Amino acid sequence: TVRLEPPNIWKVEPDLHVDALDTPRRAVVGWDTEIKANVSGQGTRGRTVDAELYENDKLINTAPVDIPDEGGRRELTFRLTHPATGNFTYTLRLPPIEGETRTNDNTYAVTVQVIDSKNRLLYIEGVPRWESKYFVRVLKGLKDITPVCFVRGPGGRFLSYGAAGAASPDLSEQQLLNFKIVV
Repeated sequence: TVRLEPPNIWKVEPDLHVDALDTPRRAVVGWDTEIKANVSGQGTRGRTVDAELYENDKLINTAPVDIPDEGGRRELTFRLTHPATGNFTYTLRLPPIEGETRTNDNTYAVTVQVIDSKNRLLYIEGVPRWESKYFVRVLKGLKDITPVCFVRGPGGRFLSYGAAGAASPDLSEQQLLNFKIVV
């Protein structure tokens, strides 16, 4: 005869992991988007953990995750606002639970590029002609275009109009990539 095993002798090794993050990889300034996370695990012994969402290593949101001891999967949804342009890295981290040995799958990161929706136009003119000033006025009056205008002025120097920022008439290839239209 063989003695039966006592109940609950085999414990499942605790493990939590982030399976995926899903969000639009490109957004426009002012848009609100969602980031959906799939998390799963096992052996939690009924403990709830707080999933932490970071934007460029700064904590922006948390959500409780309750996964049954026998294992399971949960979907979390976070709301993202995009007030400024640039590249933003969103990282979801699950803190390790007691007894968890594999923690390299507790984080997952995605990068979102936030862009300006306006068409950026570059206008460069040598010696000004009579229609140059009218063309610049029209460009400055259009709401769906962000113009940068360089017109050669007195002494051969360039005068700039519009949102010149870091642009100069001696444009590098990287600066030209910021414009959709060049005149």
